Amino acid sequence: MQMPREGVWVKILYKGLMTIPKAMREKVGIKEGDVAKVRVEGNKIVLEPRQEAEYRIFTDEEIKRWEKEDRLSKAELKKAKKLLADIP
Repeated sequence: MQMPREGVWVKILYKGLMTIPKAMREKVGIKEGDVAKVRVEGNKIVLEPRQEAEYRIFTDEEIKRWEKEDRLSKAELKKAKKLLADIP
């Protein structure tokens, strides 16, 4: 189904509910349960689907290495404690 450039009319129901036409949802990739941002631009309400963030699953070995690398030496820890001691 091709959507008209000027859009389609929908009825606003109880508590502001409305149905976004299926063709529009499919075009922008909105599925049931998705989250979208809603904002006002002038006299319009704009609905923007949330973009999926890319992520990577790290191995236990990578996480252990980071934990080891992030530790402070005894001298660094002593210096940090001294600097933070004056903070109420």
